[in-house]
Amino acid sequence: MGRISCVANIYIGTVSDASTFLGGDAIALRAQTNALAIQREVSVFFEDEGNFADWPAFTRPIPQPGIEEDLNLTIYDECPLIKVGAIKLTAVSTASAFQVGSNARMDLESRRKHIRHFVTGVPEEAKRRKETIVI
Repeated sequence: MGRISCVANIYIGTVSDASTFLGGDAIALRAQTNALAIQREVSVFFEDEGNFADWPAFTRPIPQPGIEEDLNLTIYDECPLIKVGAIKLTAVSTASAFQVGSNARMDLESRRKHIRHFVTGVPEEAKRRKETIVI
């Protein structure tokens, strides 16, 4: 991490959902987002739902790439300066990172489960009034 990063202007509209803007060097960065979105015809909430452990999408191990060979790397930096005039970002979102500088490690994760279904057995009157039903 021997180079210097120089940015004249950075414009970012939004940084959200376990995301990071980092101006400078870092040794490690860990970000994580879990999202469970249930969209229903009628606003119904089951009190026992919403546990991430109930869904394999959130508990399944994420495959990690393995290094299966030895690597020899020689880097020659003619200029110790990384210079940028301006950066314009609309958004940095959902366990992502925008970094100006060096980083020894990043471990970012985002898991989402979207469920869309219709609820049966709900009275038509409740559908019309858009009531929230807790079961």
